[in-house]
Amino acid sequence: MTQVSRTQFKLDTATLYPDNTSGLISPADLRAQIDNIADSSPFIVTQKTSAPTSNDDSVGNGGNGSFGVGDIWIDEANQNIYVCVDDTALTAMWATVGGDLVVTRSGTTATNQIATWANGVEVQGASDFTYATGKLTINATTPVFEMDDSNATVDNQRWWTWIDGGVYKVQALTDAGIGGTSLLQVTRTGNAVGALELTTAGVVRTSLRQNNLLFSQENSTIATTTNHDLILGVNNQARLIIDNSGKMAVNGLGAATISFNIGNSNLTSGDADIKIGNARTSDGASFLDFITDPSVYPEYGLRLWKDAGENSASQLIHRGLGNLEILTTEAANIVLSTTGQPALTIDPSQAASFAGAVDVAGDVSVSKLAPSLSLIDTTNSIIVNTTAINPGTPVALFGTDTAHELRFKTDGASRMAISSTGNVGIGTNNPSGANLVINGETPRLRFNDVSAANVGDTEVGDAAWLFQLDDGNSVANSRYEFEIDGTLEMTLNSTALLLPNSYITAIKQINAQTGTTYTLALTDVNARVTMNNAAANTLTIPTNATVAFPVGTEIRILQIGAGATSIDADVGVTLNGISGGIGAMSGAGQYTDIIKVGTNTWWAVGDIGAVA
Repeated sequence: MTQVSRTQFKLDTATLYPDNTSGLISPADLRAQIDNIADSSPFIVTQKTSAPTSNDDSVGNGGNGSFGVGDIWIDEANQNIYVCVDDTALTAMWATVGGDLVVTRSGTTATNQIATWANGVEVQGASDFTYATGKLTINATTPVFEMDDSNATVDNQRWWTWIDGGVYKVQALTDAGIGGTSLLQVTRTGNAVGALELTTAGVVRTSLRQNNLLFSQENSTIATTTNHDLILGVNNQARLIIDNSGKMAVNGLGAATISFNIGNSNLTSGDADIKIGNARTSDGASFLDFITDPSVYPEYGLRLWKDAGENSASQLIHRGLGNLEILTTEAANIVLSTTGQPALTIDPSQAASFAGAVDVAGDVSVSKLAPSLSLIDTTNSIIVNTTAINPGTPVALFGTDTAHELRFKTDGASRMAISSTGNVGIGTNNPSGANLVINGETPRLRFNDVSAANVGDTEVGDAAWLFQLDDGNSVANSRYEFEIDGTLEMTLNSTALLLPNSYITAIKQINAQTGTTYTLALTDVNARVTMNNAAANTLTIPTNATVAFPVGTEIRILQIGAGATSIDADVGVTLNGISGGIGAMSGAGQYTDIIKVGTNTWWAVGDIGAVA
């Protein structure tokens, strides 16, 4: 049989069944019945290769004929079924069912729409595709539900969601129906949801589980896509904050202690590290700051700094007046190394050794060829070092390499100094005028003979320089001995001054006077005073209050001029038993010795007349 349209069917019945005049059932009656059948039953059009259009309506406006609501259009080429739900002229609407269990729809909702069910694989029967009590069920092997966003841009409007075994999947498709390799899937274990997973090419890349967010690919990122902080919290409180400038803060509550731990009991082996500046694309400094009181030092109180550059400096910077301490709490060494080798070791006994010479006795040991220890005052460019001049013949120097003095101190005060010229001062920082200068109240120099228990002191007091030997009288026959060229020349013991190979010879000082008057001075002690004038002249002996000559002082007066020389005692001075006495010398070429025998008493002996 040939299928015809509704209009053609009506025309054919009118032709085949004309009116008659008999009283029997006429062809008109038969036509009316057939028309009723045509109007009451869906009209099915098969053998179509495309979908109906909006012109396939009640009057067939340039379409494929006249259709009414409920008519069925079968597109056999694309395996789709269309049901007319609105036959309004020029705006007919058709609902679509078909294509691999995918239910699609065209047009807008309207009253009296018809749900179409068909056999085959496109739409299952009542037990496979149902809607009851608010639940839509698709019961099939790998059922797929497709959603199209008709307002979306090209290649961004089709989505599939389906069940593949125990996994629920969501996939994006192009307009041509080509699915990508990346899927969003939800896994299950029994009736419990296991994880939300993102996959690529069948491999899970990101997994969100009950208590885990897992990444299975390198360079995974958790980030904000706008200018906002990234915050991780505990108990609805922000704990770890990364702001938009890259700074990271660990927050606590009130005075609670904040800890930043790397590694826990799950780290059974391997290393745990923090890298600052890792994988940067250009050079720059890296540092770690510790802040205690931000009101005083807001930037840092302690900074561990590495400057920019491959061979740049590294610094440990401490601020404030407190100590910078490097501690060990157990009996362990503190070791400072250079080029991978120990340079300074401080052991638990607090002994320090340089160059790893821990077996060398002493608090500070230097063990290397030509060792040196430099203490540099950069303001004055002072360097103190100890250097082996010749390692073959161990000779060491301790001092300064510049024109600066070297000082030694105790109890915070300078006690001994060596000037830049080599003078040594004890009790003075300015040892000038002598190679060894000892300053102090009654300074003393002591020599101890430990084996003989003998002590020798030399001491300068206010009025005398004391040489003292064996003041405790603990050694018999203590004495001073003087050698010259390996020969004992003089011995001073408790009873005598012995000169076994010589005699006492003293060079006398000459004090030449050419005037007519002269008063003796302290420099004339044991001297020779010459009086040389053609006229009479006088030499005066002053009182002890004026010049304090020591008792026993002897002065020789020589008259070498033509004028007579008189020796006169000042008022208060007794000369040869006469207070204020005076005596004249015999003549030119004669001499007289005067000797002080008391505080203000003198004797004149030699070529002199009677003292008057």
